[in-house]
Amino acid sequence: MQSPRLTGLLCTKSSTWRALQYLVNILGFALDWLLV
Repeated sequence: MQSPRLTGLLCTKSSTWRALQYLVNILGFALDWLLV
């Protein structure tokens, strides 16, 4: 039995994780640029 609330939570967590990875990529790029 799957509750829609749990599924929604997982979807939100997934998109949040995606945004977090995106931010980490940008931060890494900025750090590389600053250190060069």
